[in-house]
Amino acid sequence: MDVYKLCPYKYYLQFVECWEADKTFSALLFGKAFDLALNYILEVTKSNKTPENTKAYKIFEAEMNTWTGQNEFLYFKYELPLGLDLDEMSSDNRQRAAFDNLLVIGRKMIDTYIDKILPQFDEILEIQVKKKIENDEGDILTVIIDTIVKMKDGRTVLFDHKSGSDIKKYYPKNSAGKSQQLSLYVDQFPGINNIGYIPLQKKLVENEVVYDIIINEVDPLRVEAAYQDVTDTLEKIKDGRFEKNEKNCFQFGRMCDHFALCKYGKRKGMIQKFPEIKR
Repeated sequence: MDVYKLCPYKYYLQFVECWEADKTFSALLFGKAFDLALNYILEVTKSNKTPENTKAYKIFEAEMNTWTGQNEFLYFKYELPLGLDLDEMSSDNRQRAAFDNLLVIGRKMIDTYIDKILPQFDEILEIQVKKKIENDEGDILTVIIDTIVKMKDGRTVLFDHKSGSDIKKYYPKNSAGKSQQLSLYVDQFPGINNIGYIPLQKKLVENEVVYDIIINEVDPLRVEAAYQDVTDTLEKIKDGRFEKNEKNCFQFGRMCDHFALCKYGKRKGMIQKFPEIKR
């Protein structure tokens, strides 16, 4: 849905024609690796045992190390370590520097989660639960929640973990309550009235991880609006409405990875998943 709203034609190229850039995106790789480490931490805690930082490191690093230089590592500038003379470094060396720095940041984020966030939970209730929501036409919406926990203050909260460059900017104190995604998720768990984000900042401050725990009450009107948004978007996709939105060619600090294919029909640097499917 996010891709479709950004640019319907990008959605068509990415999810209908299945074209993707032959690159490893730092945010996707780091996010998956960190989620796997968090799952270990939460599962162990749920079993009334103490998670080991070093074991969480190994899980995180095993996923990160699926990138071995086989393609371009596309990183954000803030993911580079401070003090580098970028003009004196090759592109390959800058990629490796960003990758290595993310390994350091990931370990620090794991430490922060175990030492500072985990003690605020009273009980881990659910981890990585998948729910399927089907409408009258047989369309299925799959939701996967990160975790549901009981806080020390007694509140039960459905949480989503986030990582990024500036958590105060992108995750203000009311951000969870405004999330359509979380509104859809929590509707599958009757009796839970609180949704939240646990954002951790990849941009270190004085070599420390900045984090927050955001908890908002569920707004029933937003839940209803979220379902309507899914329905409206799905109808547009079914109708084949894949117009280009050229206002969003440049997003998140870089040019869209489908730009050359969209604008000029150039497939260089792109790979097609599932090429055997006849379209």
